[in-house]
Amino acid sequence: IIMTELDDLKKYGFPRRSEVVSATTQTKIPDTDHVLIFTKQDNIKKMNYYPLTVGKAPVLGSFKPSDYPTKRVIANNHDNLIMFDSLGKFSRIPVYEIESTEANSTGNAIYDVTKLNGHIVTVSPDFNICTQQFVKDKLNTNIYLVTLSKSGLIKKTELSEFTDGKISKNSRAMRLKDDDELIYAGVIMDTSVLMIYTKNG
Repeated sequence: IIMTELDDLKKYGFPRRSEVVSATTQTKIPDTDHVLIFTKQDNIKKMNYYPLTVGKAPVLGSFKPSDYPTKRVIANNHDNLIMFDSLGKFSRIPVYEIESTEANSTGNAIYDVTKLNGHIVTVSPDFNICTQQFVKDKLNTNIYLVTLSKSGLIKKTELSEFTDGKISKNSRAMRLKDDDELIYAGVIMDTSVLMIYTKNG
């Protein structure tokens, strides 16, 4: 019966209008390691990473007046970075999307890459799904992301909600009031102990 109905549908057919082409011309992403420098004025520098020999200090290059490094991350061009800002938003982007800079460059605006408007609170290579599954199988524990606000709000979310394969820019991680801000975002497990302390000791 199905075959008869399909044959009957042939009278509505028409030649393919779109052209089928090969997808073998994709640009190859270099498999290289980089050091990424984040600064107080929300700029980012991406430089080639060379392992340091003993006794030598890392050369981070030039910065704008009154600007200075606040975070340093080493990542591969094939990695993804996950970043959280003070407004409670996050971005997850491939390292290769970040423009490479020379040491004498003062860097590029983080917003151009991440679309985050707040100050960067945390940045790190993300835990991919394979890593999370390995931890769950071998250590019998789940991985979570804990976010903490200045007013004392705390939230624990399964990390997979942030690293499920989607590339996100300026997505909400924690809903905050207008007078509040995100001050911490970190990874914990079921077996972790979290210590929180205030400026008053």
